[in-house]
Amino acid sequence: MSINQVVPMIRGTNGTVVTLTIIPAGKAEADAVVVPLRRAVMKELNFFGDGHLIPLGTKAPGFDAVLLSGSGKYQLKSDRGRIVVLEFWASWCGPCLKGVDHLQDLREQHPEWKDHVQFVAVGIDDEREAALRCFKQRGERWTNIRVVWAGPRALKLFHVAHFPGSYVLDERGTVVATDFQTDLSTVINKALSGASSAK
Repeated sequence: MSINQVVPMIRGTNGTVVTLTIIPAGKAEADAVVVPLRRAVMKELNFFGDGHLIPLGTKAPGFDAVLLSGSGKYQLKSDRGRIVVLEFWASWCGPCLKGVDHLQDLREQHPEWKDHVQFVAVGIDDEREAALRCFKQRGERWTNIRVVWAGPRALKLFHVAHFPGSYVLDERGTVVATDFQTDLSTVINKALSGASSAK
């Protein structure tokens, strides 16, 4: 369908989030991209990032978040010294939830990464309660990764304009990969190899 056909189909009250799931022609459903839009409030399009992801080799911005598995806080700097995979998600984004499930699968498949790689799933729902409900619904599925809520401000910090939105940071907090075009395991192993050779 063309965008001209899609726009008239968008419904919802002013200020609500409407998502478009786009599967590029010739691609599989796994390659879908979710684009969130604020209904009829043009100034709120700025709620999301501009899509110009942080360049490779650039230090990632610090941010504070709330852990969803309790009442503690999370700061990105607390994981300095480890490879960090950031995966941005929202309760209303199916591909995002699959992406976080994939992080859990990788954690289970690679026990050797335990002390060297931290997976952080960053929730960006407007309200913490929405993210928390989703987290609880996933049950024990997301137990071996760090699941946090940072709210929509994280999208601007990391310039995320569509989902999935992902980053890999090296042990110094520098961006080494974004929106991975290759297998994440390969990206992580390359980052770990770079960390080992730098010692």
